[in-house]
Amino acid sequence: MSTTRAVVPVVQASKVAATNVLKQQASGHRHARGLPGAMKGESILGGLGYESGPEARGVGKLENLYYFGSSRMAPQIPDPVIALRAEAPIVERKIADAVCAEIVRRL
Repeated sequence: MSTTRAVVPVVQASKVAATNVLKQQASGHRHARGLPGAMKGESILGGLGYESGPEARGVGKLENLYYFGSSRMAPQIPDPVIALRAEAPIVERKIADAVCAEIVRRL
């Protein structure tokens, strides 16, 4: 197994976790009931990265209003960067563990 293939499952698990946090944060808004369903995670870079957030169509268009607010409404959903920053140290540790395990396996 290559080091890349050892890391991909860690990144994909992080994608699922981050997307679930975003869905949870987006739930419970009376006027945007479909917003949690608009939260998606998409793999990039051959599975070595991901993008999580609302789709830019349908109810996902409301995300800017709910993230940033307007002149008449305060933001309703925490900034998604907060969830990503909380997940980063966990993912970094798991990636380091996966890479070290692969290196040891090759010895």
